[in-house]
Amino acid sequence: MRYKYSLFCQACNMKITSITILFWPLSMLLLSDESQTSKTEVKCNFTAKNYALIPANINKNVTILDLSYNQITLNVTDTRVLQTYFLLTELYLIENNVIILHNNSFGNLSHLEILNICRNSIHIIQQGAFTGLDKLKQLYLCQNKIVQLNPDIFVPLKHLILLNLQGNLISYLDVPQLFHLEFILLYGNPWNCSCSLLNLQNWLNTSNVTLENENITMCSYPDILKCYNIKTVPYKAECYSKFPSSITEDLYIHFQSISNSTFNSFLNNLTRNSVTIIIAWKSMKQKPMKIVLPEIQVLLHRYQTQATKKLQ
Repeated sequence: MRYKYSLFCQACNMKITSITILFWPLSMLLLSDESQTSKTEVKCNFTAKNYALIPANINKNVTILDLSYNQITLNVTDTRVLQTYFLLTELYLIENNVIILHNNSFGNLSHLEILNICRNSIHIIQQGAFTGLDKLKQLYLCQNKIVQLNPDIFVPLKHLILLNLQGNLISYLDVPQLFHLEFILLYGNPWNCSCSLLNLQNWLNTSNVTLENENITMCSYPDILKCYNIKTVPYKAECYSKFPSSITEDLYIHFQSISNSTFNSFLNNLTRNSVTIIIAWKSMKQKPMKIVLPEIQVLLHRYQTQATKKLQ
């Protein structure tokens, strides 16, 4: 009996061992996944805390940080603190008080993949604002007060897939050099569908980028084109200019009954901003003149409204 019992125990031990071995890889896999998740994903939610500054005492291993619905401005202090959270992969600053995105605002966040700054009051984005965001895939700038965007701000975003500019004050957009971009949202902006938008339309129709909500991304100006979306608006032959490709906007600014000194002052102001000017005189007398400006967005928004009204 003792011998049989011993054999029974050995059999049980063998069964238990085999069961343990059978389930060990699965259990280790699950534990490995859990361990990996806990190591790579640390979420911190500080929404609606009425914070005026980004807290400096957040877990330094945080990877997903939500600071939405606060009073944060992304000032120098915020930038300094933010750069200590260098493991961040997702950052949400929805509905804060951000007005300006300064150079190197996110400079140390080389792992960041999602940046959402929607529903602020952003109207200035400095050229180096997104420097260091080499891995950024999704950028949300929707529902701000952006009028113009320098295309150079996107240069560091070499892996950007989605760009959301919905609901701003943009009437003209220079084609961004975003070679991996797949989706762009542009609706809710007052698009000026004069010749200035031709390059953007060509890009949208020939690239692999999908214009989300295309049917509601409508022209706001001129009135005759309000029934078209920006991808389908028809352009007249004169829009296909003989000028170099860098010049895509013809601004007709009429100067009548003005002194030469006033005009010269105007030209000097433009040349100080490194703008190339081509002047075609209609006659040798004091008649309206045509000034052709390159795609300098900073100046376009200043003169576009006045110029396009003259075209009517």
